[in-house]
Amino acid sequence: MARRTWWQDPKDFHVFMLSAWCSVLTLMAAVAGITAYSLSNFSVIIYAFGVQNIIDLLSSIVIMWRFYAPRKNYLPERYLAMLKGREKRAQVAIAFIMIFMSLMLSIAALKEFKLEGELDQSLETRGKSVLLIVSFPTACVYTWFAVVKYMCSIKMESHALTQDAYCSGFGAFLAGSSYINTHIISRNPDLWMLNPIAAFAVSAVSLLLGIMSILRNKYQDTPFCTLFWWITSPRNDNEVELREISGLGEQNIV
Repeated sequence: MARRTWWQDPKDFHVFMLSAWCSVLTLMAAVAGITAYSLSNFSVIIYAFGVQNIIDLLSSIVIMWRFYAPRKNYLPERYLAMLKGREKRAQVAIAFIMIFMSLMLSIAALKEFKLEGELDQSLETRGKSVLLIVSFPTACVYTWFAVVKYMCSIKMESHALTQDAYCSGFGAFLAGSSYINTHIISRNPDLWMLNPIAAFAVSAVSLLLGIMSILRNKYQDTPFCTLFWWITSPRNDNEVELREISGLGEQNIV
């Protein structure tokens, strides 16, 4: 029987390390995007690329928190209860991050439409070169991250990780769009609207997914509108379940 790979049978540590590597790479891509943005006379697609990298970085950090807890500090059943208690907080946090990304991309796209593509048509050579060098490998890497995260989310039964996979998918789409659109617009400037359309598409899907996640948690009576829910230990959400799993009784619940 063939040995199963870690993404076919993921553990908490595997997801944590996957998100850690994603955080490092998205930070590097964000720096490259900001550099290209400063050289590009404020191109909307480069702006969208940079914003999405920052958003993906934030969602990856949330997932790192979701799946991190030193096992040696907890009993096995308490460890599982703590991580499960973080799930809904991670879901809501990433949902708000996705909504924020939607707003930022919409603003950039509307600005581009208002100026009728003047920003992207004036894309300077240095900014264009940086964008082409960065966008293609970034699209490939983000596609891999999106697929692996989604596979892991199914195995781990984590909707928060699914949302993070969507964020990586948005990054792959925007990076690929920036690479293709830059070539197209260089040859036919009249197609400048491709960039804001791509930004609007990601914005609409991100907004829809973010609102759906919030409504789902609201329907499940998740009290995310209260500060107390955010600052209390996620383990408290699962006290009853923890008693049933561990059989330790009330006296052993801290």
